[in-house]
Amino acid sequence: MPLFNSCSSHSKSVSLTATLEQIDIYLSLNDTKEAYKLLKEAEKNAFTYFERLGVYKRYVILGDDKKAESVLSAALKEFPDNVQVRACYVSFLLDQEKYDKAVKTAEKLADTEYSSLYAESSLRMLLHNKNEDAFKDPSLISVYLDAWKGSGDSVWLRNAALLYLKDGKFEEAGELFSENISGEKDVLFWQKVLYDGKDFVRSAIAGEAKAEFSDRNKELEHLMLLSDCYHLIHDEENECKSRDLIIADAEKWSLIPDESNDVLAKTYMNNVLYCLSKDDVKGEYEGINYLLSVNPCYVPALALYVQHALDYQPVQEDKLMADLRSSGLKTLQMEENDSRPRATVDVALYKIDRALEISDSPALRVLKHYTLSMSKAIPEQQAPRIWEFLEENQTDKNTYPEEVGDYAVDVLIKENSVDTAELIFKRNMTSAYGENFDPGENPSSLRKRELVYAAWFACRNGDIELAEKLYDYLNNHYAKDTVTLVNLAVIYAGSYREEKAVDLLSEASSIAEDSFTKSEILYRTGKLSDGLGDRKNAIRSLQYALQLNPGNNKARLLLRNILE
Repeated sequence: MPLFNSCSSHSKSVSLTATLEQIDIYLSLNDTKEAYKLLKEAEKNAFTYFERLGVYKRYVILGDDKKAESVLSAALKEFPDNVQVRACYVSFLLDQEKYDKAVKTAEKLADTEYSSLYAESSLRMLLHNKNEDAFKDPSLISVYLDAWKGSGDSVWLRNAALLYLKDGKFEEAGELFSENISGEKDVLFWQKVLYDGKDFVRSAIAGEAKAEFSDRNKELEHLMLLSDCYHLIHDEENECKSRDLIIADAEKWSLIPDESNDVLAKTYMNNVLYCLSKDDVKGEYEGINYLLSVNPCYVPALALYVQHALDYQPVQEDKLMADLRSSGLKTLQMEENDSRPRATVDVALYKIDRALEISDSPALRVLKHYTLSMSKAIPEQQAPRIWEFLEENQTDKNTYPEEVGDYAVDVLIKENSVDTAELIFKRNMTSAYGENFDPGENPSSLRKRELVYAAWFACRNGDIELAEKLYDYLNNHYAKDTVTLVNLAVIYAGSYREEKAVDLLSEASSIAEDSFTKSEILYRTGKLSDGLGDRKNAIRSLQYALQLNPGNNKARLLLRNILE
């Protein structure tokens, strides 16, 4: 019996195939009447989904859309999980402009090889309804992703990311980044998305993708973002290369780092700081002077010049050197000292006053106050004069410009007038955010400087929970900072989370900029590792600490105790 049924089924299939071939012959001869008669007979004998699709196709050729839809509808009821039948039905409905029905039918095509049909039906329905706001609905993220998978067109991926960004979901938007991007639109878009999401490593990866920029401003923006990312992830070599490209491009297009081009000014300033780190005095001063010649109110360059003027100590020459000089002779060292550019306080104040004539900005007023206070033969305590300075710069009762308030708090903390510093800080916070503002609940509302102060005061006042929240936010939303990492590690160590503290200290050690700071961090790492019973890591950390700073006696004593 099973054998008989199998043969019967096969013969019917062969017969239907022959019938469909005969229908095709009639169609080629334009004999629609005979083709239609045979097609009705074939419809009765079509059992598999493939056979029904064959019948549907020929009804379409005959122009009988009603019968074509009837065949597809019946096939879908018979084979509801068959994606080929469903995809064919959705395509038909789209051709018929039956968008609502197409969307409902296509829902089960999501996450299949035909997912792009679901995306197309959803989008065409929105276009038909002429509701532009509907394209901004977050529910369309999956639709855009399906459209991207089906078409390979990266515009759909960007559209999906934009819907996340609209709601401030930078991390979710960043997760959509694909490393095989190319072209200026994709490269610059993903650089910005990942940079704003503080994912500087992947933003740099996006910036390294192949792209030819047709617009010079976009190319400069791309290079500046890339340079900034390299700086933030401490990739000095690539940062220097990308910065050189920016400056070369700026010179090629005759762009100058003036007050209208702050981003370019920052690039030139970073180049100055790079020269400073390499003790390239000539390059540093040339950079400062160029910046101030085209942008006389640029505070970072002015501040660095001021610091050099305050730090300058004349070279003390002994009698032999004085005799040589009086006779018109110089040693190589004397020639080198004479050739080094010099910054003076008088010139610094002149530059600041010139800038204030152009722009009476709070930052320039702060810089002048600082310069005058620190340029005394014996720098005076600034705390007594801070209240006077605050009163001179009030914008309203107990309200000051950000730069003025930050400066006052910073000075008072350094001079150990911490209670007064906290009073001014709280006034600033109340003025900016209201009486009942809670920084722990709303850290994203605060500027970075405010977060740092709030965390520091929380530690001082014993509010460890708030301090941890704020330091954790700083660590996750801003470039890695040694002080933040160490302070957060101290909090972890004090609350029995020593292993996490060691991880943070290791991270802080990797980005510490000088050997003394790195040595201190390694001492703390060794101390915690010893407490955790990790003798090997403790010894290694302490030995490295002493190698960096042989005068680190705490590390020397602890290492001796461990080895005994």
